[in-house]
Amino acid sequence: MIVEDKVEARFGRIRMCVIKNAEDQTLLKAIQSMVSVGSIIRNDQHKSYSLIKEHYYEHKPVAKVVHKLGEDNTPLVQKVASLFKRWLLGTHQGGMEPLYIPSYLYEYTFRFNRLKSKSRDKLLFDRKSN
Repeated sequence: MIVEDKVEARFGRIRMCVIKNAEDQTLLKAIQSMVSVGSIIRNDQHKSYSLIKEHYYEHKPVAKVVHKLGEDNTPLVQKVASLFKRWLLGTHQGGMEPLYIPSYLYEYTFRFNRLKSKSRDKLLFDRKSN
């Protein structure tokens, strides 16, 4: 899951995809498909993010040290993940099929990114073939 930093006191756009594992090459391919080169990437200090700097991304790992109860160092990602889970439970009543998870991610991403859109083209579903 990728979440842009807040823009004008609200979330930026999000990107989500299914990955088969958390190995460095897998994460790098996912990041390259969703993030522009030269972007700043903040994430936990997982060792699989080691290749990011070599591919022209600025990497700023965030320590997972919690000083106060309820404090979170990656609040945007945690908030979007929480909203996604709530949407799945509300929309699909917990009846999710693993085969359709990429479709659920695509639909949620589309809906989330167009919430505050003023552009008419973002009000219609993307008609590309999957």
